[in-house]
Amino acid sequence: RIPKKRKNKDRLTITAKRAKKKNTKSYPPNYKVPGTKPVAMEAKIPGEEICSLVGHWRIFQQIGGHRWSTDDLVTAWFAGKIVDSHKLRPRQYLDLGCGIGSVLLMTAWKFPHMSCLGIEAQKLSSDMAKRNIRYNIGTSKRVEVLHGDIRN
Repeated sequence: RIPKKRKNKDRLTITAKRAKKKNTKSYPPNYKVPGTKPVAMEAKIPGEEICSLVGHWRIFQQIGGHRWSTDDLVTAWFAGKIVDSHKLRPRQYLDLGCGIGSVLLMTAWKFPHMSCLGIEAQKLSSDMAKRNIRYNIGTSKRVEVLHGDIRN
């Protein structure tokens, strides 16, 4: 007979192995992830994590800091819906208070022909937004973030 502690440990190990095996494919068979792949492979800085955003694109976020949320997703989706429903073809996009760049990046991903500019007052967030752009798009001038406050 297996001692109680050992039995629970084995059960947890088996459960973890099953979960790992189940999650080996993150997409259904024959599914093609839309969009381009990230162009750079920057390393995380301690205190950060890298999370999925849209398609292959990822976003760096501070653990316990400002994070992208459903609000960001809905904002970018709504902008896309308005553009699509009115059959618009915008050339430029301005994101005031872009934070770590989540809405800016999702909009840039949806509209690859558009020039996007984000302005962020907090230095830490603007630096992280710039890293997120470099990671996903590279050094292209198509998507940029400026550190500044429009009130000044």
